[in-house]
Amino acid sequence: MWSAFFGMVGFMAGMLISGFVVNDIRVKQMNVLEKDLKAERERHTYTASILEQCRQDLSVYTNKYNTLVSKIKEQEIEYNKKLKAYADEIARIKTAQSYQSIKPEVGKDTCENLKLMLDKFVEVESNEKVNSP
Repeated sequence: MWSAFFGMVGFMAGMLISGFVVNDIRVKQMNVLEKDLKAERERHTYTASILEQCRQDLSVYTNKYNTLVSKIKEQEIEYNKKLKAYADEIARIKTAQSYQSIKPEVGKDTCENLKLMLDKFVEVESNEKVNSP
C-alpha cells in the first residue's frame, strides 16, 4: 500500500516536474519569438521609413523633371519663333536681292529691256507669293 502511495506520489512529482520543464521550454520559446517579433517590427518600421523617404525623393525629382520639361517646351517655342523670324528675314533678303538684280541689259533696245525686266519682276513676284505664308 505504501509502495502504491509512493508510486503515485512519484508519478505525480514526475508529472509536476515534467510540466515545469515543458512550461519553462515554452516560456523560453515564447521569449525568443517575442524578441524575433520585436526585431521584425523594427525592421518593418525602418523599411517603411526608407520607403517613405524614397517616395519623397521621387516626388522632388518628378517635380524637378516636370519643371525642366516645361522650360524646354518654352525654349522650343521661343526657338521656333526665332527660326521663323530668321526664315522670313532670309526670304525678304532674297526677294530684295532678286529685285536689285533686275537691270537692263546693255546693247538691247528699251522696249526689249523693259519686257525682260517686267518678266523678271513677274518671276520674282510669283516666287515671293509661293514662298510667303
